[in-house]
Amino acid sequence: MLKLKKFSDKITVALTYIFVIEIAVAIALAINFMYDYHFFGSDSDTYPIQKAMSKISEQEYEEISKYLTLYFQSETPAGLSPEEQKTLDYYVSDYSAENTNIVFKVEGRNGDIMFNSDENFDYNDSDACCYKEKRTLNVYSEETGNIAGRVTLCVRQDMTAHDNYYLALKLLNISMTLRYAVFVLLFILICVAAFLLGWLMYSVGKPKDAKKQFLIDRIPFDILVLIVIAFTAFALTLILLTSVPNIKETNIVLWNAIILIIEFFQSIVLLVFCISLASRIKSGSVLKNTIPYKIANKIRKKTKQNENIKIPFIGKTLIAMGGALVFDLAIVFYFVYKYKTSETGLLSDFHFLFFAFSQVAFLFVFGSVFFLIAFNLNAMRENSKKIASGDYGSIPDSHIMFGDFRAINEDLIAIKDEMINALEEKNRSTEMRNELIANISHDLKTPLTSIINYSDIVSSGGCNEEELENYLGIIKNQSQKLNNLLQNLIEVSKVSTGTIEVNFESLDIVLYLTQIIDEFSHLFAEKNLTPVLDIPDESIFIECDGTMLWRVFENLINNICNYAMPDTRVFIDVRRKDNNVEISLKNTSANKITLTEEELVQRFKRNDKSRRTGGNGLGLSIAKSFTEVQRGKFELIIDGDLFKTVMTFKEKKQAENTDPAD
Repeated sequence: MLKLKKFSDKITVALTYIFVIEIAVAIALAINFMYDYHFFGSDSDTYPIQKAMSKISEQEYEEISKYLTLYFQSETPAGLSPEEQKTLDYYVSDYSAENTNIVFKVEGRNGDIMFNSDENFDYNDSDACCYKEKRTLNVYSEETGNIAGRVTLCVRQDMTAHDNYYLALKLLNISMTLRYAVFVLLFILICVAAFLLGWLMYSVGKPKDAKKQFLIDRIPFDILVLIVIAFTAFALTLILLTSVPNIKETNIVLWNAIILIIEFFQSIVLLVFCISLASRIKSGSVLKNTIPYKIANKIRKKTKQNENIKIPFIGKTLIAMGGALVFDLAIVFYFVYKYKTSETGLLSDFHFLFFAFSQVAFLFVFGSVFFLIAFNLNAMRENSKKIASGDYGSIPDSHIMFGDFRAINEDLIAIKDEMINALEEKNRSTEMRNELIANISHDLKTPLTSIINYSDIVSSGGCNEEELENYLGIIKNQSQKLNNLLQNLIEVSKVSTGTIEVNFESLDIVLYLTQIIDEFSHLFAEKNLTPVLDIPDESIFIECDGTMLWRVFENLINNICNYAMPDTRVFIDVRRKDNNVEISLKNTSANKITLTEEELVQRFKRNDKSRRTGGNGLGLSIAKSFTEVQRGKFELIIDGDLFKTVMTFKEKKQAENTDPAD
């Protein structure tokens, strides 16, 4: 089968399908009409004509009554006015043998003929009448204003006039001839509609991306089926309510129009449902996109994760609306059932007031719920607008909301708090950046200024040999200080950008730390500091980068020598703790520590705000960054003047004893 690729072709086929369905419904209504008129019964030769003529004649009696009233009034001395005479002349012409196929006469109580529309017509000749009936009417009397007269109405068999009776008889004869052919035509139309619907379903493409699916395809399939069933039940209910004799028998044209309109929308619903079904089948989501499957899948996932199961808001909404709709349909079917099973079958037996009250109550409850939903949505919209505009101080709490709306509003409040924290953090970062720039400028400018000044003195040639040696030493020291600062900045930059290379190895931290203390013993001696080691006698291995760890201890020891109180002890401990190795360094600060632990590990942060000590404010920051990049943990503890750093590494249980890095 050729697929429909163009959207215009699909629209054309869809409209053709709807058109064919409407024709099929019209033919079905015609078949229903034939059953009502006994086209397929044993009395099909007489009953259809008798019933059709009776229907038309029923509408004639009002005009006949007016005609007779004017006629009898014209026979009185008072006579008729010009307008009434004109109307009477119209009736005389309209009911003449040339313009109508009905004849009628009026008999008084004594059997006298008071009026006869055709004196030559034999009312007793059955061959001359295809339909005949008698009825008592009130006609005009001079004394009382009206008298009872018996009207005999006949429809001519020969049908000489082309009036409604003539057209009705022609239609009945044609319908009688085609009464069995309409079934064949209906079957053909149903096949054509099925073919067109199948063609459209075959031409539906498989969605490549679930996000690009139509909204109708995202609705759970069982919910979609319930919606279609509910709409179909609603349509059937409307058809049942409009099929009462008072409506159907009185105005068959109006009833047929109502049915065609209802079926027009029903055909669109069926078309959309079938196209969505085809799309789901091709994407393999018929069963997967159902509420039971999703619930079972969520239960399975939550069971594995040991989490509570939560129904999404759309699921709660669909369940609530579906339940309310089923309840309302049950009420509708109950009243329809009570009416259909009543003994009289009259429309007056339909308890309309109770039915209307139930529907009004249903709409009131539903309207109240929708009002609350709209109120909550509006409140969330206003709150989100405030957040978007930067107004974080006037968002109301969630006590006026319910269900998921409360949860969403609380999430908005959490977002607001996070935004406030982010702004505060941004302000702190801006302040730190400005301070960082100022500190870098100071630390770079100080040695550079010394180098320039002493270089100028040396180049001037106005100093002796001893002064020259002293000045060159100062220039060398300041150059080394400047070089160290630049090297630290490069290392910090590498750690921040993640470009630093780490070479992990198994390291005996006991032996390694002993070598470090020996290496920096002269520095401790210069500052009159006494290192006190508390380390195990056995080897303890960790996995780290030996060179990088050396830089960590170098920065920590330099920090201790710069800021520790002279003539005090420095405690260096190594101990095992929960499969980890803790390395701690403790010293007593020479000055009061005014900064917090968080501030001290920031770059270019120094407890000495005068910046007269030999540090540059990068030592602790580098030590922390290098420790963490080696998968370790760095902790700073301050207790009064006690300054303590703790590094934690995973102990390597099975490691070969390798030589420590130099």
